[in-house]
Amino acid sequence: MNVRHSLVNLIALLALAGCSQAPTPGATPAATKSPTLKAQDIVTPVLETGELVIGGTVDKYAGQTGSPNFILTAQTRDLEGGGPNGGDGCNARNDNPVRISLSVPTEFQPYFSALGSVDVTACGLSTDIPYTLATSLPANAVGKEITVTAKASGGIGNNGKYTEGTFKIRIVNPPVTDELGPDIEPVVSGTLWAGTEWYTSDVTVTWTLSDPSGIDNTPGKTNCPTTLISADTTGQNVKCVAYDSKGNSSEKTITIKRDATAPTVTPENVTTGVWRNTPLSQEFTASDATSRLLADQPGVVDGKFTLTASADSVVGAPTVVTGSVKDNAGNSTTRSVSALIDTHKPTITAATFDVNGNAITATADGWFRQPVVVKFTCVDPQLNGADQSGVAGACPADVTVNETGSAGETVARTISDVAGNASDPVSLTVKVDTTAPTITATADHSG
Repeated sequence: MNVRHSLVNLIALLALAGCSQAPTPGATPAATKSPTLKAQDIVTPVLETGELVIGGTVDKYAGQTGSPNFILTAQTRDLEGGGPNGGDGCNARNDNPVRISLSVPTEFQPYFSALGSVDVTACGLSTDIPYTLATSLPANAVGKEITVTAKASGGIGNNGKYTEGTFKIRIVNPPVTDELGPDIEPVVSGTLWAGTEWYTSDVTVTWTLSDPSGIDNTPGKTNCPTTLISADTTGQNVKCVAYDSKGNSSEKTITIKRDATAPTVTPENVTTGVWRNTPLSQEFTASDATSRLLADQPGVVDGKFTLTASADSVVGAPTVVTGSVKDNAGNSTTRSVSALIDTHKPTITAATFDVNGNAITATADGWFRQPVVVKFTCVDPQLNGADQSGVAGACPADVTVNETGSAGETVARTISDVAGNASDPVSLTVKVDTTAPTITATADHSG
C-alpha cells in the first residue's frame, strides 16, 4: 500500500467525564472526506463533586483537577480498505505514537498548574488526559469560561491532518462545606468596671448565631435564651447550645460576675458638735461579700482604716476628714470624721480706768491718786480674726482697787475657751494713795 495514499486522518473524540467515570467508547463515526474531532457522549456527574457538565462545559474551582476522556478514531476510507476503528488506516502505532495535548489561550495559561498530554499507540481506546487548575486564581476569575483544545500530532504519515477538539471549563466558587457547628458570639449588656471582669449593674446576655447552612431553631435543638442577671454573684454561668441545618452543633459558656453593692463599713460617719482641743480619731472596719476588698488601698490594712480630724476648725465650721474603701468591682464606700477643734489658747488683757470709765495711768513712781477700776478684755482670735470655740462664760468682772499699802494690790485672772484651752494669766499690781500728806509743826522753845 502506498504510504502517501494510505495515510488515514485521525479524529479525537472528546469525552467530558465526571466523578472519575471513564465512558465506554461509542460507535465509530461515519466516513467523511476530512477528519473531524467530535465530542463523545456527555456524562453528567454527581453534584457533590462540584463538577457540572452541560453541553461540553465543566464547572471547576481553584485547585481542582480533571481528566477529560478522548478516543482516537481512524477515519475510514473505502478506497483504502481501512477498518472502522483504524485497521490499516490508524496513524497511531507502537513505533509512531500520536500525542494528544491540552492547550488553552495564552491569557489563561496562569490559571493552570498542569495541562497534560498522552501518547496513544492505537485507535479506538479511551484515554484520560489530566489537567490541574492553579490553587490561586485571579480575583475576577469566577464566571470566566476557558476553551481547552485537544491537539493531536505525530504518528505515521503526514502531520497536521488531525482535527482539533474542544471543551470548556467554567470557573466557579468552591462549594460551601459545612462540617462545623454554628459560630456563637455572646452579646453582654451592662456596666463593666474598666480593667476588670465585674459588672456593677444588671446584666443582659443575648447571643448572635451564624452558620452557612442556617440555624436549626426547632424545639429540642438550639437553646440560647436571653438571660438577665439582676443579683450579685461571684460567677453565674450562661450557656448557649446551637445547631445548624446540617445537624452540626456547638456550644459556648460564659461566666458573668456582678457586684453592684458597695463595701460594708462600720461604724457610720462620726460627727461631734462639741468643741475639743485634741484630734478626733476613729477606726473603721470594711468588708465586701462578693468581689472582696481591693488590695493595696492606701491606709487600709486587713480591711481596717483610721481617720483623724486634727486641724483647727475655721470660723466655727467643723474639721472634716474623709476616706474611701473600694471593692474589686469598683464600688466604694466613704466614711468621715467631723469635729469642732480648737487647739489655741484664748487671751485675756487688763487695763486701768477711773470710776467714770476713763482710762488712767499711774504716776512715774507707780501710784494712782484715785480709786482704780481694773477692766478685762477676753478674746479667742486664733484664725481669720474671729473666735474659734469662744471664751467659756463671761470675761472676769471688773475689780475696783481703793487705798492700798505701799506694796499695792495684785489683780490676776485667767480664762478658758469652750474647747478647754486655758489662757496665759494676766496680772496687774495697783498701788492707790488717795490721802494727802500730813504736815506736823513743833515749836522750838529753846530760843
